[in-house]
Amino acid sequence: MTSSTEKNGTTDGDSNKRGKDGFFGTFNMPQVDMDALVNHHRRNLEILGSINKMSAEVYSGIVQLQSTFVKQMMTEMNELIQEKGKPSEMVAKFSEFAKDHVVKVVDNSKQISDLLATTQQSVNTAILKHFRESVDELKRKNTNSTGGGIS
Repeated sequence: MTSSTEKNGTTDGDSNKRGKDGFFGTFNMPQVDMDALVNHHRRNLEILGSINKMSAEVYSGIVQLQSTFVKQMMTEMNELIQEKGKPSEMVAKFSEFAKDHVVKVVDNSKQISDLLATTQQSVNTAILKHFRESVDELKRKNTNSTGGGIS
């Protein structure tokens, strides 16, 4: 008859040591700095808040800009409708009005597109800056806590 030591290289007493002092007991779990964690998440929320505020301001500006464009067009159209003249003259005026306003709409769309692109660039810059700062902070804390760098 063979003993348990011959089968698996351990004694029966050793095989029951898989708890605190056994296999998992050899790992040291890192201590968590809860204040630093809370501060980090607070900064994340502040960044998100500022990005949301910036986005709201931009979209409010876009709505205001579009409202101004529409009001201007409606005023000009109303003035044109009030004019009297021969049908052929009126058709020519309406055609010119339409042509001019298509150009204005394209210009207005470009302004809005530029505003959105600028805003998107600002948002991306803010997020990237925050991410880099977070990674640098993580590296500093890891260096300070372990005496070495991140492997």
